[in-house]
Amino acid sequence: MSFKYKGHLTWEEVVRIETLLNQGLNPAEIAVVIGRNKSVVYRCVNNNSVDGDFVAEEAWQLMHERKRTANHHPRIIDESLLENFVIEKLLTILQSKLLGYGLKSATKLYLIKPYIHGYKPKDLI
Repeated sequence: MSFKYKGHLTWEEVVRIETLLNQGLNPAEIAVVIGRNKSVVYRCVNNNSVDGDFVAEEAWQLMHERKRTANHHPRIIDESLLENFVIEKLLTILQSKLLGYGLKSATKLYLIKPYIHGYKPKDLI
């Protein structure tokens, strides 16, 4: 039997899972009744049972607590890493441009470097 993806379980489905478990159905049978894949029901029961008991209200709270504390932006890097990367790139570009104009201009890099490292926008101070 093929099931179409339906997203997260609803409150009504979680309550129905609790009711059907109390009636003695196993998660595979519950999945057929509520029209979900059996792995969805197994995961819901296994991840949200407290001391081996599945209670809809507690399960719902656990589900939402995990959603709330989940890392929703795993690709965002630490600000200091980003800052160091940008500074390194700027210095590389400045150095290559200044070296193209001769040794006198390259010494200006040493005047620019402390400015770049010490710069903090006023709204962050």
